[in-house]
Amino acid sequence: MTTTTKHNCIYKTRVDQLESEVVRLNAELDNQKRHRFGKKSERMPSPREAMGRPSRSSAREESAESRERHAALRDTVATEEVEHRVTPTDKDCPKCGGREFSKVGRGKISEIYDYIPGRLVKRIHIREVMACSCGDHIVTAEGPPKVIDSTRYGPSMMAFVAVSKCADCIPVYRLEKGFSRAGVPMARSTMNTLLHRTAEILAPISKRLLERAAACEIVQADETRLRVLTKKKGDKGYIWTFLGHDDSENADFVAYRYSDGRGGSTAAEVLGTSGGTLVVDAYSGYNRVTTPEGRQRAGCLAHVRRKFFEATSTAPDDAQAAMNTILELYKIEARAKKEGIVGTKHHLELRQSKSRETLNRFHPWLLEKQGLHPPKSPMGKAIYYTLAQWESLNRFTEDARIPVDNNAAERALRVVALGRKNYLFAGTDQSAANLAGLYSIISTCEAGGVNPIDYIEDLLLRTATHSASKLDELLPHRWQPES
Repeated sequence: MTTTTKHNCIYKTRVDQLESEVVRLNAELDNQKRHRFGKKSERMPSPREAMGRPSRSSAREESAESRERHAALRDTVATEEVEHRVTPTDKDCPKCGGREFSKVGRGKISEIYDYIPGRLVKRIHIREVMACSCGDHIVTAEGPPKVIDSTRYGPSMMAFVAVSKCADCIPVYRLEKGFSRAGVPMARSTMNTLLHRTAEILAPISKRLLERAAACEIVQADETRLRVLTKKKGDKGYIWTFLGHDDSENADFVAYRYSDGRGGSTAAEVLGTSGGTLVVDAYSGYNRVTTPEGRQRAGCLAHVRRKFFEATSTAPDDAQAAMNTILELYKIEARAKKEGIVGTKHHLELRQSKSRETLNRFHPWLLEKQGLHPPKSPMGKAIYYTLAQWESLNRFTEDARIPVDNNAAERALRVVALGRKNYLFAGTDQSAANLAGLYSIISTCEAGGVNPIDYIEDLLLRTATHSASKLDELLPHRWQPES
């Protein structure tokens, strides 16, 4: 080989490398543009959307379910009856001219929903004071129960502030404006005090919810950033969520934990050496938990599908083929839901026959395509991501209770992401920890169909005097308000 030929080979190799790098960078740029500036239609469709519009029968079923949910909600609305009487001038029969009318049944009923703005009430409590006739003894009546002795705000106000911030994602400065319109000026500092005092009083409850979630056989977990004002530039705080379902009590637990970093120590502290299954993405922070002595790891098909979607700009045919295969797996799950067999042995049989067949076709296809795409290209990365966690991605075929993705945990973090967008940051690490505790209580209430305002208002007065050994009696799924 001549020197000129050698030089040409070197230059050709270098050109190929640069072209590959240009393709990779353009793909990343297109992806970022799509996520930042793209229209809603350009973003990744959900598996349900990818399946197409539901059939008429399934649409009717969903409509029936929606009507049942709405009917249940209507039953909880305060009802007032307004009686409209027939006027004397209407008691004139055009047929016979008579004026003797008798009532027919209960009457014609129509329902109208009216909005009555929430009102704040200032209750003036007057405690009776009585003196003995001897003049040496005075007794004073008991006053209303108070959560904080030095405050003028009752437990219902504290519950409202907590739910407004942690469930409705309303920052305190907007609450301040709303209270002012209602004629009750309240400083932001006061609301923050009420918020954090609520979290402190209910800390035993939020801690217990985290323990119960971590003790479940199947746990879903995820994490997201939360800016903390007191941290140095570059340091980030994180809110973690852990979801679990207790089959024995048919109870859902949605718990949150704050940490000052994203290291795996948080997952290890929460889950310990407990057994069972942990449903997560490919983040290595969970490796300390998913060990032979700990939990089995179950992967997330939604994350895999997302990787291939990002590769559609550079390898549209292969990326779409991979997404279609994943869609087949979601269609099998949709079939199980339609047949009402989710979580049963029939669901497991369906997964072991149909889902495994699909996965067994998918694996050799990935191996074949791996050699055709540069490792650093979006398609190459998607293939590597999938193969690297192949065992965990197959885990759902071993247990019908294991979800095919971790979307439930991601949905649980939406309230944190929306709150972060509205109130921007937490003041201190302790403030962030308090937020996580309140998120746990409110989200678990909502998962169990419990009104979080009623729940928090009641527990603010009961937690301090309730036996610690019987704390589970106060958890949302077992809570009974005091009469």
